[in-house]
Amino acid sequence: MIVSTYAGLLALVFIGLSVNVVARRYQLRSALGDADDFEMKRRIRAHANFAEYTPLFLILMGFAEHERLSPSYIHILCMLFLLGRISHASSVLKLEKYENGKLVAYPKFRMVGMVASFSAIIITALVLIFNY
Repeated sequence: MIVSTYAGLLALVFIGLSVNVVARRYQLRSALGDADDFEMKRRIRAHANFAEYTPLFLILMGFAEHERLSPSYIHILCMLFLLGRISHASSVLKLEKYENGKLVAYPKFRMVGMVASFSAIIITALVLIFNY
């Protein structure tokens, strides 16, 4: 099953984002919350955002694969989502510039990631609604 491979890849990204949060917790000696640390807030949001969108996408793709959506389309949509999530997380964690907690540069990679992720979810949802 194609979706299983992408689920595995997405799980590895999720673990990477989790370890990133755990490492900062260790540095700050903070077991809960964000310790009012801006870097910790960025790490938590990158991880949480990934966790918010990925399960829905995988459920939709599981249904699409079960309904025998073309393997090419499955690969394209899964790759679009995977790259979108990586782009979004990279932007939140490393690429965006902030001053006093305020974003001071256009977050183009975050926007690209959001558009890619939302597109993959919307296209899959519409395919499921209209084709099956």
